[in-house]
Amino acid sequence: MDSILDAEMVWKSVLDDLPATGGETLVRRFIRINPDCRFQPPAMDAELDQHGLQMEIRKVLSTNKEQSNIDGVARRLIANTFYFHVNGIAEIPKNRTRYRGTI
Repeated sequence: MDSILDAEMVWKSVLDDLPATGGETLVRRFIRINPDCRFQPPAMDAELDQHGLQMEIRKVLSTNKEQSNIDGVARRLIANTFYFHVNGIAEIPKNRTRYRGTI
């Protein structure tokens, strides 16, 4: 449990260190993918237990909700690579997304 609490404290510290002038827009740029493994994670040195953790996390990350989150992060990374600022998102058929923004 300590490692989970430490991770929460580190994440809060990252957000707290952001410039106050950035406001909510800046905070929304940071996304944390934090899958729920539904059990106490094994100790970092419990090598034999790591495989079970890995399999559980893979199962959690393969859900539609998590896949949608990961897809969103990937799209944002690609858009940011081209200095593209997203102003709006519209879902369109066939698993595609249309972004409106400025370069």
